[in-house]
Amino acid sequence: MGGNEASTHEYISKLLGKATIDKRSSGETRGRQGSSSRNYDVIGRELMTPDEVRMMDRKKCRVIINGLLPVMDDKFVPFGHPMFDQTADGAGTPYVHGLPDAGKSVEPPFVLLSSEALRYYEKQKEQGEPVYIDSLSYEEFKLQGQADMDKRFMYLDEQEQKNRYNEEHAGELEYQTQEEAYEEEMTAERSMPEEQATQPEDSIQNRLFRMHFTKEQLNEVQRAMLVHVPKDVILSYFYPETSVAKMMEIRRQYE
Repeated sequence: MGGNEASTHEYISKLLGKATIDKRSSGETRGRQGSSSRNYDVIGRELMTPDEVRMMDRKKCRVIINGLLPVMDDKFVPFGHPMFDQTADGAGTPYVHGLPDAGKSVEPPFVLLSSEALRYYEKQKEQGEPVYIDSLSYEEFKLQGQADMDKRFMYLDEQEQKNRYNEEHAGELEYQTQEEAYEEEMTAERSMPEEQATQPEDSIQNRLFRMHFTKEQLNEVQRAMLVHVPKDVILSYFYPETSVAKMMEIRRQYE
C-alpha cells in the first residue's frame, strides 16, 4: 500500500467487496423457568476492513482484475531478475520516441478501401459529411506527389463549397429570368476592369480559402477584426509568410 491516507484504505475495502459468513449465537437463561436458545445467521462481511487494509504486510499486494476475484500475493521484486539490466532503471537506455521528419506523415500515404468501405464513405457524402471523392486512373495516381494531392483535395473542397452555395441560393435564383441574368452579367462585365474580370476578388475570405495559414495566424487576424483594423490594412499583411509577431505589432497600433 501507499501512504497512510484513510480514504485510500476505505476505497480499497469497498473495491474488494464483501463475502458471506455464518454467524452463530447462543443464549441461556437460568432460573425456575430457565431456557436456552441457539441462532444461526448468514451475514455479509468485508473481505478486508479499512483497518485490515492499513495493516497489510508490505511484502504483500492485492491484485484486482476486472471480471475476476481479487487475489493476494507476494510482491515481485524485479531487481534480481536477469533481464533487469535491460530496463532504463538498470543499465539499459531509456526509450526515446523519435519524431517524424518535417513534411513526412506518420500515417501511410494512402489506404486501399474495400467496396463496402467505399459505399460507407459514399453514404457519408450523401448525408452532407465533409467527404470528397475523386476519380483517378492508376497512371495518374502514380504521377501525383504529396503536394499535388494536397492541391487536388483543396480544389475538390472549393468545388464542394461552391456546389453547397448554389444549392442554398437555388430558391432565390428561380425567380430570375434568363434575360435578366444575362443582362445583369453583361452589365457587371462592362463595369468591371479587365484585370478584375480575369482575377478573383481579393478578400480575407478568399485568402483563407486559397492560402494555408497557421492556427496562430488565424487567431491574430480574428483579433485584428475585433478591434476594427481596416480591411485594406489587414489585406496588406495577411499572407502565410508574415510572422505572427508582425501581425500583432500592426494590430496593436489600432487598439
